[in-house]
Amino acid sequence: MTSVIVFSKGAPWRQPLWCNWGLSICIVAVTAVNIWLLFKPGENIGSYLLFVNMPTYWEGALLGAAALHFIIAFILEKLNPFFAKFVDFINLKVYNWYHKNFK
Repeated sequence: MTSVIVFSKGAPWRQPLWCNWGLSICIVAVTAVNIWLLFKPGENIGSYLLFVNMPTYWEGALLGAAALHFIIAFILEKLNPFFAKFVDFINLKVYNWYHKNFK
């Protein structure tokens, strides 16, 4: 999920992330379900998915680690010109590879 947000570059390849309503709704829905499964999965779902009961403080730690990962990835990509150029380079390679092989 973080990769989709960080690597979603705008021009010249595509519009900003918030213009893609389907992807935005999917990101919000998947995030909401993941947070719900982390804190209150319910007994039936927990037994079906074979969840292990963790101590309560782990739930907040896992959510905090995910949020910290997103913030670090976002800051590195936006503030560091090396990472921005690397992301542009990878996006261009994937774009060219796709159009070479599938067009």
